[in-house]
Formats: sequence, structure tokens, C-alpha cells
Amino acid sequence: MIAIPENHGWFAAVREPAGAAYVYYIVARALAAQVLAHHLDIADVQGAGLFTRTLPEHYALELVRKRFGDAVHADALTAKADDYRRGRGREPNTEPALLYSDGADYVEADKGPIVFAYLDERAGQGALGRALASFVARFAGTGVLIDSTDLLEHLERELPADLRQEMREQFLRTDHAGLPGF
Repeated sequence: MIAIPENHGWFAAVREPAGAAYVYYIVARALAAQVLAHHLDIADVQGAGLFTRTLPEHYALELVRKRFGDAVHADALTAKADDYRRGRGREPNTEPALLYSDGADYVEADKGPIVFAYLDERAGQGALGRALASFVARFAGTGVLIDSTDLLEHLERELPADLRQEMREQFLRTDHAGLPGF
């Protein structure tokens, strides 16, 4: 069973690419969240949202890209950027870093997928997808509690060396400076 939050509604013109993409996205995001939670033992610490919010969003957006093309994917990322800006504008405190975010939806669900899409593009040829798959395979069913720093360290080992510093900066940044699309 795939649990879908009721607040997402089901009014979508599925004959239109954007409406169909929305349904794919919602279902894929819920499924990805359940699969990750089932296979990984995620520590309940700051940064857990990287696994519970950011990665499911990333996987769902990648499915949208593969099924509906780059233009629909770009529109979804633009919507994420708009949501991030609105959420950041309502934040009375300093923005938490993606690596340590603790329930800041605008960081975990909006900024995070933008960062992952950018890293995916920069790493090229499916490198990010392979690195994420090897991370899940490494920790799935082991009983080892993981946190966001484990993921960052794994990505730093698996992705091209010329991307490591920029990736670390994106995960630790507490503002939107240098964020793709800003």
C-alpha cells in the first residue's frame, strides 16, 4: 500500500503533461519515501530530512524527467525554487544547512531537490544515481543508523573529485547564494 497524504488532492488534468506529471510525482515521492524508510535505518537527528524529504523529492522529480521530459522537469524545479523563496521569506531565523536541516520544509523539500538536480547535471551520465544506489545498497538491512553526514561522505567518495568542494558547499550553505537558478 502506498500512503498518499489527503492534502494533495486529486484534481489533475491527466491528459495534459503537467497534470499527469503531478500524479506521477506524488505517487513516486510517497513510494520513494516508503522504500527508503523500509531499507535504511535513519537516525532521528538533524539532517534526517535529507532521507525523508529531499531524496524522495529527488527520485520523484527524476521519474518525472524520464517520463515527461526535460521541459516538464524544469518547470517542476522552477516551482520548487518559487516555493523555496516563499518559505525562506517566512523564516525568521537563519536558514539551516541542508545537511543539518530539522523540519524546515523549504530547505528539505524545495532547496534540496534543486541541489540534487544540479549535482546530477554536473556529475553527468547517471553518476549521482549510481552513487545513491550504492549508498542504499551499502546500508540496506544492516541495522546501522545512518545520518546525513554518512551520505555526504559517500557522495564525496563516489562523485568526480572536481565536484566535491562545490557539493560540500551546497550541503552546508545557509542561504541561496550560489544555488542553481538564483
